[in-house]
Amino acid sequence: SARADIVTRLRAGMSGSPMPAMGFENPAEAWAVAATVESMVEPGVQERVAQTRHTIRVRRVKGDLPRAATSESWSQAEPAWLAVAPLWWRDDRIEGFVLRALHDGSAIALRLSWEDATKDDEILGQQTFPDSAALELTAEADPPLFTMGAKGEPVNIWQWKAAWELDLAGVRDIDAWRPATPPDFYGFVSSGDEAMYLTGRAVGNAQSAGERAIPGAVLVAEGFGTLAPLALPPQGFGVSGVWTDGFWDVVFTRAMRPR
Repeated sequence: SARADIVTRLRAGMSGSPMPAMGFENPAEAWAVAATVESMVEPGVQERVAQTRHTIRVRRVKGDLPRAATSESWSQAEPAWLAVAPLWWRDDRIEGFVLRALHDGSAIALRLSWEDATKDDEILGQQTFPDSAALELTAEADPPLFTMGAKGEPVNIWQWKAAWELDLAGVRDIDAWRPATPPDFYGFVSSGDEAMYLTGRAVGNAQSAGERAIPGAVLVAEGFGTLAPLALPPQGFGVSGVWTDGFWDVVFTRAMRPR
């Protein structure tokens, strides 16, 4: 956020966002605007939200590998703050999350913790957007573009959705969200033919699954338009999330050398 960087951004704009390039007849005006913007940046903000690389050393746990956020074993992990940025800037964003990691020699556990004042775990309505999290992984020392990787540079994505936590006891239908919905919301269709009208489930869409063993999925991609779920999750893959007192804690686990 140096003043020269702000001037460059003002004059060049930001491709793919609502911010256009700005023209200044007098170059001094650009520097004056940049100085005003710079004065609005509070001390410490840059350090908290800057996107930087981290090397995280995963400690071997003493005892069982924790698979839940409530496990006391997490006290053995060193917390690391990782900043994130929304694709479309908004005031109600989260600035980042705390990552903790442990392994037991054969499997690894990653815990993501972030502050969220509201628990959004409903997905059945058209205007509902549940909380979710994902980790994008690559075997490359120099990672490909974070937006789904690139051709010949695949990425592996671990995904969790709060709404899928509700599905573990049994996948819900619209009457679970709107109990007053009449029982004939499928129209005049016999019970044996209802599956024909559940088109998402018929084509194997994970969002429409008839049953759910875990509230997450593993996907692969090699650039925009290539995102697809793995037919079978890797060995030992698991995920669970819990919201408590304004904080989400999500734990991913997976064997380090899956067969």
